[in-house]
Amino acid sequence: MKGEPAHQLSVRLTKLEPERNIQLDLFDDRKDKRQILGHTMDAIRAKFGLTSRAVSFTDAGTALKRENLVGGHLA
Repeated sequence: MKGEPAHQLSVRLTKLEPERNIQLDLFDDRKDKRQILGHTMDAIRAKFGLTSRAVSFTDAGTALKRENLVGGHLA
């Protein structure tokens, strides 16, 4: 019904192409770097799981400080 919450959501993929088939873009000069980054991210997810994330241990990193916060506030 209109305005009601969804009880189930499904996604279906068909006609998937091998990675070697890439949509060409005349204005994309960073395609190779993005492809390498994609492979690297896939390798990290395969090794550490889908919820893995990077954390900066420098003073500029905020992830470790925010880890114990709830909604931006001390828990």
